[in-house]
Amino acid sequence: MAAAYAFHIAENQPFIDGNKRTALAAALLFLDLNEIEIEDPDGLLYQAMLDLSSGKLNKQSMASLLEKLSLEANPE
Repeated sequence: MAAAYAFHIAENQPFIDGNKRTALAAALLFLDLNEIEIEDPDGLLYQAMLDLSSGKLNKQSMASLLEKLSLEANPE
């Protein structure tokens, strides 16, 4: 669901400015509200948002990235 928020906001560009920031914030807020921590020490989300908004990254790939980053933050 977090990937869907990021994907659709970034793809639809509903605002004049700040679409990628809003898309990422919505995704991270959704995860935070569901008690899922994201750790991104290498800054992968920055490039992912650029790729998402330009069509180089799809929703499934974004979901995989978020899952990978959440697993790094919460290894169990």
